[in-house]
Amino acid sequence: MSLWQRFLSKQNDHRNLLLFGKELNLILSRSIWNFISPLVKSAAVILDVGCGTGTLIYNISKQMKPNTIVVGLEMQRRRCEMALLKTQGEFICADALHMPFANETVSMVFSTMVIEHVDDKMLLHEICRTLKDGGIFILTTVIRGEGAKYFYKDGEARSLLAPDHLREYSSEQEILELIKSYGFVIKASIIYPFRLSLPTAFLSTLYKLFPTKIFEIAATTDLVSIIRTRLTVLIPRYYFIEMVAKKHHVPLNQSEVGFGQRLETEAC
Repeated sequence: MSLWQRFLSKQNDHRNLLLFGKELNLILSRSIWNFISPLVKSAAVILDVGCGTGTLIYNISKQMKPNTIVVGLEMQRRRCEMALLKTQGEFICADALHMPFANETVSMVFSTMVIEHVDDKMLLHEICRTLKDGGIFILTTVIRGEGAKYFYKDGEARSLLAPDHLREYSSEQEILELIKSYGFVIKASIIYPFRLSLPTAFLSTLYKLFPTKIFEIAATTDLVSIIRTRLTVLIPRYYFIEMVAKKHHVPLNQSEVGFGQRLETEAC
């Protein structure tokens, strides 16, 4: 690994500004958000696993009914503190692989850009355990297409979008089949080319050099959040996938075996 790569990867998990800000478009596409909005309004308990600084919960709180319980789970205490400044909600500092919730107590679970960082089977087991039958699961992750090139590398010299990724799935089929193997029915999915936010990369680099609250505050302003969604660059042969699944442990009807609705591939 080069000196530059070592610098970029240093404390990456602790100093990543990706989830700072309030813009929903930093987290989900409009297509998936429009699809799940009615489900958000009817959910009794919503859990965001790996909630970062609360961007998603901030937007959920504007859609949910008054008596809905929304909980953010995050390993980094500083991110929980930033989330409390951004929005009302309950934030718990805990491990996503050992969630402090009873079985089948949650109506809807979000997991955005988390599964590639952790043991995916343990994460899916915990989500399946805590989610009620008939509950909704929204997941996003990256897909590394054949021939994808990026400067981070894993132990087998394959490209990685981030040095702390434990894996990157090789196809849409692979991740969808994995989700189905845990008793989920895919209700909707969307896949589109991955675009890297240049302002986020710039701010994150400055933050590694000067880890002060100034850059955290800058990253959370509305203007900077909007700029981050507009100034992007395409990473060839990398893709972003979002899916909506339903926990379904009873025998499936023949009509429910497929992958569900394929939404228009719209990147926001």
